[in-house]
Amino acid sequence: MSFEDDLKDVSDSIGKLVDNAVNSQNFQELNQKISDTINQFVYPNRQGPFRANGTQDPSRGSSADTSSRGQPSSHNDTAQQTGPHHYSYGPGGTMPGKEKNPVPRPSAPHFNPNPSNAVPDWNARTKERRLLRERFMPTTDLALVGGFQTAAGWGVTGLFGCCTALGLYSFFAVSDGSALIPSLIFAAFTIGGGILLKKGSKNRRLVRHFRQICTLIGTKEFISTKELCDSMHCEKGELLTDITTMIEKSMLRQGHLDENGTCLMVTNDCYSQYRALLESQKEQQLAAQRAREQLEASGMTPEYQQMLTECEAYLQKIHQCNLDLPGEVITAKLSRLETVVTRILAEAKKRPKEAAKLRKFMDYYMPTTWKLLDAYHSFEQEAIQSDNILRTKKEIEDTLDTINAAFEKLLDDLFQTTAWDISSDISVLQTMLAQEGLTNQAGPSTQDMEPLHM
Repeated sequence: MSFEDDLKDVSDSIGKLVDNAVNSQNFQELNQKISDTINQFVYPNRQGPFRANGTQDPSRGSSADTSSRGQPSSHNDTAQQTGPHHYSYGPGGTMPGKEKNPVPRPSAPHFNPNPSNAVPDWNARTKERRLLRERFMPTTDLALVGGFQTAAGWGVTGLFGCCTALGLYSFFAVSDGSALIPSLIFAAFTIGGGILLKKGSKNRRLVRHFRQICTLIGTKEFISTKELCDSMHCEKGELLTDITTMIEKSMLRQGHLDENGTCLMVTNDCYSQYRALLESQKEQQLAAQRAREQLEASGMTPEYQQMLTECEAYLQKIHQCNLDLPGEVITAKLSRLETVVTRILAEAKKRPKEAAKLRKFMDYYMPTTWKLLDAYHSFEQEAIQSDNILRTKKEIEDTLDTINAAFEKLLDDLFQTTAWDISSDISVLQTMLAQEGLTNQAGPSTQDMEPLHM
């Protein structure tokens, strides 16, 4: 920590003490507090109040000092006094501010009746300044360069612009051909001055935005660019351009932008965490993509899974309806329906590639069947069983026989592919056994080659 930084902290502390005294209209201890702050800076190893010249204030000493005030005392008597601010001096009794510094005796800490006006924590301030120096580059040089470029640009542009105008006037109005070449030279200098002026304005704006960013982010490790735009009242594109320039010029020593330009990170640790999170998200996306590809390859797509889930929900409703209905006829038919549907769903989970055969079963047959059973259950709850209700219930019962037969045929069709595969395996096995001479037959007969039917 440099001497200028410490001196600035002392100035800030004295300013706060004066502001507190003005706000509270209490100036009684202002002089003493300012003296304590200055002596704490000059003599950081001492404790207690001092006069401005570095000597101890006897009015703030112990009771022993007060009782002996005005009486002569020797150096030994002074060394034997006790109190929170007593010191024993080195060889020769050197006073504070002389060649040798006094050696403080162990004593009780000084009591500050007003903690709000206490001397600031130098270690915390030092740590904060060190932290800011690690993250942000001083911009004094760039500010001076920008100011010089702006001033020089204005001067060159104004001077040579006037010369260019006069040369062109001489060339066109007076028809002086010798003024053309000087006019072109002056015009080139004018353009150069304009370029210099633009660079100076850009550097000044860059310094202004950089200082605003430092103020807004403080000791935080990241900040959103939206918050910066709202606080700085600038466009996002302009801000991102300036931040990119700051990173390139190492003004933000550890500065990084995220991929979308939505967050500014000013520490390498924060950026490392961001990169780790980004890699983790990419791995999760790749894993999810591979899982979807595997499901699509097997036929178990999300749409197919959703249809299975809906059919299982209809099956639960059918089971509950069977428990609620007391009739033996309807109960037997519903039990048969439950068994067939359960087998179909079990095979559908094993054979997702057979989705084309089961789509109509899942999308139409099951919802319609449940609609009929729900109506039957409603009619069963009616207190008066009229002829229309009885006739409708009978039609639903007969329809259930048709539905059960259709669903059993659908289940048989699901097993047909398996039956063909088994028949083919049997035929190949019989042929191989015959070729090896392990059977009495030379080969499988035509009857053996026919597929099995279930």
